[in-house]
Amino acid sequence: DDDDDDDAGAASMKELTRMSQKCGSAKAVQQANAVVQQRTVARRQTKLMAHSNKRVQAAAAPVLNTAESERIFAEAQDLLPGGVNSPVRAFKSVGGQPIVFDKVKGAYAFDADGNKYVDYVGSWGPAIVGHANDEVNDALKAAIEKGSSFGAPCELENTMAKAVIERVPSVEMVRFVSSGTEACL
Repeated sequence: DDDDDDDAGAASMKELTRMSQKCGSAKAVQQANAVVQQRTVARRQTKLMAHSNKRVQAAAAPVLNTAESERIFAEAQDLLPGGVNSPVRAFKSVGGQPIVFDKVKGAYAFDADGNKYVDYVGSWGPAIVGHANDEVNDALKAAIEKGSSFGAPCELENTMAKAVIERVPSVEMVRFVSSGTEACL
């Protein structure tokens, strides 16, 4: 395409040069050169913008398969108010419907249809090392092997209390509870 522009520009230049030479003016030749250059630059810019716009449009509008997410959400609407466990996830205020996620790993979330997303939410903070971090998973597995809930004192409570006290200078003692009500008792 650039060759076509160059050929057209050269042909225009020759024509304008020939015409201005007939008139015998050096100034006319300069003006002709400037006009041809401006037209060539304008043509190239137009083509470049058109090509760039096509690339931006293609990148900005991915088509995702969401059939499985739609099926799961339709079923959820018969089981859960609004089809979700949080009003924020219902999508009513923004239109459309939520994407149903299947798994997460590292910085990525994967929906029920296999689409991959960068997770900019990060589970609202707790997953600061990324989802399903192998080191964290290994520590969790080791803890679960001992039991998931004792309902009685255990040494791990002391370990966790020391960690909080060491990191927060104003804290002298801590109590771990499950609810705001329990915290106020």
